Amino acid sequence: MTTVFDPLRMSAVSLDVMAVNRDSAQGVARRQQARLALLLDAALAGSRLYRQLLAARTTARTPLQYLPVVTRGQLMDRFDDWVTDPRLTLDALRAFTADPSRIAQPWQGRYMVWESSGTSGQPGIFVQDAQAMGLGTNQQVLLAQTVGWPAGAAPQ
Repeated sequence: MTTVFDPLRMSAVSLDVMAVNRDSAQGVARRQQARLALLLDAALAGSRLYRQLLAARTTARTPLQYLPVVTRGQLMDRFDDWVTDPRLTLDALRAFTADPSRIAQPWQGRYMVWESSGTSGQPGIFVQDAQAMGLGTNQQVLLAQTVGWPAGAAPQ
């Protein structure tokens, strides 16, 4: 099993998603603020682009509405400066996604990578680690349960 699909991490994320679903509005807000703080800390520490975009006074406690809006085009234009792992380069990831023999294989054993079709006007490269994969999967399951989609069904 790859590190991207780590059962222990998936279980921990599942418990967190279930807990937040049963929390009060204040508890959800606290969890959102904590997650945003972690995200901002990582962006400020590891992303040259976000260090340039965010004002010097931006901290992990800066409210979301005070952060700049960034488009997919801006992110793709500055991909190598945007990412927080310097091993992630746009050229290397494009070469990886262009190889059909690599479909469903993790990049460097750590990340799942895919490319969008660009229907919004700009194709994107998407990279997720085990934490993001677990959170995204669990949120999809929770949404499906909330709106009553049958198991395995996709929204129309």
